[in-house]
Amino acid sequence: MAVYNLPRFGGPDGELGASMRYLSQRYTMPYKECAAVLIDIGTEDVVP
Repeated sequence: MAVYNLPRFGGPDGELGASMRYLSQRYTMPYKECAAVLIDIGTEDVVP
């Protein structure tokens, strides 16, 4: 089971990496609406 789940969440192409990129990009958004969308996308990727 760990062999299946590790690539999904870990690594640069995993879900956790993608969500962290979305959450870190929100700080560079000039508009609050765009930052809110990135927060929504980033938190959606983490929750299964």
